[in-house]
Amino acid sequence: MNEEQEQILEMLASGKISVDEAQHLLESLEQEADWETKLTDEAPPLKVEVPQTSKERKRLRRRSRKKKHDSNNLIDQVLEMRIHGIDARFVRGLHEMGYTDLTIGQLKQLGIHDISPEYIQGIREAGFVDISADELVKFSIHDVTPEYIQEMANAGFDDLSSEQIAELSIHDVTPEYVQELADAGLKELSVDQLIELSIHDVDADFLRELVELGLVDVGEPEKALKHALKSH
Repeated sequence: MNEEQEQILEMLASGKISVDEAQHLLESLEQEADWETKLTDEAPPLKVEVPQTSKERKRLRRRSRKKKHDSNNLIDQVLEMRIHGIDARFVRGLHEMGYTDLTIGQLKQLGIHDISPEYIQGIREAGFVDISADELVKFSIHDVTPEYIQEMANAGFDDLSSEQIAELSIHDVTPEYVQELADAGLKELSVDQLIELSIHDVDADFLRELVELGLVDVGEPEKALKHALKSH
C-alpha cells in the first residue's frame, strides 16, 4: 500500500470522505498506475537522457502492476464496507462514542456484526463503560445484549468482566438457569461453576433426582456440585 492509498483509507476511517468518494479516489490511483505503465512501455528510448535498461523497465512494470493489484484489493475492501453499511455517518457515530483510532479492519468487523452506536450505548449503560471495539465484536458474535447483561446483574452477577459475561452467554447460562438451580438448592454459584454445570448439561431436574435418591446434599454445595458433575 502506498502513501496515497493510506491517506485515502485514513480519511475514510476518520469519516472525512464517504465510501463512494474513497472508491473513486482509489480507482483514480489505479488509472494513474495504468498510465505510468503505458508511458514506460511506449516512451521512445531516444527521448530519455539516460536510456532505461531492460532490467529497469521490468522493475517499473512490476512496481506498477503491484500498485494496481494493491489498489484493486483496496477497492474491494471499500466495496465490502459499503455492503455492510459502513459510511461516513456510521464512522462519525463511532467517533462520537469515543472510538477515534479504529483501523479499517476494525471498522469492517463492527459493520459486519451490526454494532451500532445505539448498541454501544446500551452496553455502556448496562455497566461496560470502557469496552473496546474488539470486545464489542465478541459480544455481538455471542449474542451478549444490554438486556442479557442487566438480567444477569439482577440475578446477582453485577460485577463481571467482559470475558466472563461472554463466556456465560457462549454456554447458554441464562438468569432462568441460575434461578432454577437455586430453586433446586444450589445457590451462590460462581461463574466458573455455572459454566461447568451448563457444559455438562446439569439442570435442576437432574439435581433434584440426585437429592431424592440421597446421593447429594445441597446443604454442601461444593460436594453436591462435584457429585452432580461426576454422576452426569
